[in-house]
Amino acid sequence: MRVDAPKLHALAEIEQQLGGNGNVLEVGFGDSSFLKSLCDAGYSVTGTEVSDWMVKETQSTLPQATVVCTDDPSEVEGEFDAVCCFEVLEHLTNPQAFASKLPGKTLYGSVPDPWRWYPKLTGRYEYWDYPPNHLWRYCLCSPVERDHHDSECILKERIKNSDGPQVMSLKWLLGQAGYDQVTVHQTHVQPQDVLRIIPIRKNAASYDQMRPRGKFRLIFSTAKRVLAPGTYVASSALNVMGFHGVSYYFTATRP
Repeated sequence: MRVDAPKLHALAEIEQQLGGNGNVLEVGFGDSSFLKSLCDAGYSVTGTEVSDWMVKETQSTLPQATVVCTDDPSEVEGEFDAVCCFEVLEHLTNPQAFASKLPGKTLYGSVPDPWRWYPKLTGRYEYWDYPPNHLWRYCLCSPVERDHHDSECILKERIKNSDGPQVMSLKWLLGQAGYDQVTVHQTHVQPQDVLRIIPIRKNAASYDQMRPRGKFRLIFSTAKRVLAPGTYVASSALNVMGFHGVSYYFTATRP
């Protein structure tokens, strides 16, 4: 299973921070690939997910991890040396309240980069980057105004008359949650980024609704296998041309 670029960066930084010994929480663990990487590295791992089927699947495939079905990270017991939250904040009605409930002082995470390769190349966003799946797109403006970002925000102007998500400054959001040190990086294009443009899954509000079932699951897995060789060439070319991957990777700390 391929690990996304933000998770690879987080693994390296957590290793530098903790050295393979500590308690790590992943909020919204999804396919559990990152949980597995943390377990393999020797950490004591806890994960939360709102999807009941993902929790049950992970309990059977990764019994050494503690997994909890909840949408409230403050319900998770214990103290954590690092907290991870990848591709979650864009789905939430109130991401500010959610981020404020995240435990711990050090956060590693990601959100979709609105200036990633596909929108830059085509002028439009992929099918999954719209409501009801994504409710927010995040800019990197300084949080100087009440509407959460700079008045000259290019992203805000670009989508203000569209049917897309609302725009919020990622730095403003994390600042409101108490994080006073925030670093954000763009990532490189990966082969799996190229596959994400194919509209196989339904755009829905939850992963349970979006996951392929029956014959569609077979079609989805077959399409990935058939197209995989070409995605390596395509992603390499996009990187050479200076494009960026799907996600912003960020780290944040609070007192």
